[in-house]
Amino acid sequence: METNGQLMVELIPELELIIGTQTPVQELSPTETQNRFLILFLNFVKVFATEDHPLVIFLDDLQWSDIPTLNLINRLVTAQEQGHLFLIGAYRDNAVDASHPLILTLEEIKKKREVGLLQLEPLSQDAVDQIIMDTLVCDHSRSELLSTTLYEKTGGNPFFYDRTTQRFT
Repeated sequence: METNGQLMVELIPELELIIGTQTPVQELSPTETQNRFLILFLNFVKVFATEDHPLVIFLDDLQWSDIPTLNLINRLVTAQEQGHLFLIGAYRDNAVDASHPLILTLEEIKKKREVGLLQLEPLSQDAVDQIIMDTLVCDHSRSELLSTTLYEKTGGNPFFYDRTTQRFT
């Protein structure tokens, strides 16, 4: 990162606390700037993704990703020299169709790498009941009415259950 550290600091401002103040980067054409960033980012990830310490990256809401971000993801996961990286992406399948840029990017990635898809289903009534029992620290006899009501109102959609704040939206 000797001459391009500032690019990473612009992406991850907290990095400056570790690597110190960086010198400004040389101005390049848009294409050269993009290529420089891609190479720098791939090298940056390689530092953390090693055989002894594989790297897992989770990206949420990919249905809202812009084209440059999707291109970066594509390049990151298809780079031959990029090993020991496991990328997990989440998106709402009801927000994309076959012509959506995310789906097109996934199709391109599938040509070079294995892509597994896991479609999440609604929670079962038993799972909702277990969440209620765990959250309220009670047994089934005390949770049953609430969990049944919540299950009926939400259809088991986990987005409606907020366990971290112990409330239901």
